[in-house]
Order: sequence, then structure tokens, then C-alpha cells
Amino acid sequence: MRTVGVAAVCGLMALGQGAQRAGTQAIDEPDPCVDTVGPVDLGGCWAQEADKADLQMKEALDSLVAALPSKGAAEARRAQKAWLEYREAHLTMLYAIGNRDGTHRMDGLTCAAIARRQLAQARTRELKRLLRPPGADEVCRL
Repeated sequence: MRTVGVAAVCGLMALGQGAQRAGTQAIDEPDPCVDTVGPVDLGGCWAQEADKADLQMKEALDSLVAALPSKGAAEARRAQKAWLEYREAHLTMLYAIGNRDGTHRMDGLTCAAIARRQLAQARTRELKRLLRPPGADEVCRL
């Protein structure tokens, strides 16, 4: 069951280009929570999906760290710690924007999980990109 509240809050939290269905999914990506019923099940489903994305991000970081010399590995860990702090602050800000009345509605928590998943997926892609050899036209890996 999707509500107008979810659409409004998720619309504020939509992070990816081409997002559809209240900002939850990219067009070419299936909705992993399509079969959930009710706001509690929906929130739980998205929280599990966010946890999976966090695990994939950790695995990508571990692969990168293993491929780097010790100084580079330490810097990768330091950068990831800073990124996680940024992400938590960013999610807190998004939740505050979407929850102006301070009622802590379930749809806001669901959208926070969706946003956490999207951010983790983007970070995972970034970490995996650093593992690939640079392309012929790449001057640096920014």
C-alpha cells in the first residue's frame, strides 16, 4: 500500500536520475518490495534492502582495501568513515525536510531506508570503479 505521504516524502528524497514510483527505483531496476502489504511490512522490506546494499558496499570497500598498499588502504578506510558520517548527516537532513511536523511517520522511515539504499548503491559503484584499471581516456580517477 503506497500512500500520498510516501510519495511526497520520497519525492523529496529521490536521489537517482530517472527515478520512478515516488523516487524509489530506477526505471530499469525491479522493485524489491512490490509484494509488501502495509506500511510496516514496506518499511521492513526497505530496511532489509538498505542493509543488503550496506553489506555490498562493505564488500566493495574490503576488495579495494585488499588491493591497495597499506597507506592507500588506510586512506580508503578513512575516506569511507568520512563518507558514512556524511551519509548519516545527509539522511538526517532529508528526514527533517520530509518530516517537518516531527511526527515520525512510518513513511518517512521507509523513505529514509530507500535513500540509504540508493546512497550505498552509488558508493558501491564508486568503490568498484576504483578497482578497475583506468581507461585510455582517463587522466585521473576523480
